[in-house]
Amino acid sequence: MKQAFLVPLEGLLVRDPVSKTPLVAEGEMKPMSGSAGTYWKRRIIDGSVTVGESPAKPLNVMPLDSDVKHKSRRRDKQINKGDE
Repeated sequence: MKQAFLVPLEGLLVRDPVSKTPLVAEGEMKPMSGSAGTYWKRRIIDGSVTVGESPAKPLNVMPLDSDVKHKSRRRDKQINKGDE
């Protein structure tokens, strides 16, 4: 999936069309394909966001729900082994 690092115009609140959360002021990686990509391309054209370079160090990102569930299952197995 093609992605771009998008930064909102200073002082402008631009919402993600899928999550409805505002794009962070420092910028975020966003998809440039599909219906979400169409939305972001329109924001680039109207000047609401600019394409920037992603930082060398990744921004703090919340883990996906699947990552959280996977870790908790592993922890539960370790706790259960200790009971044996």
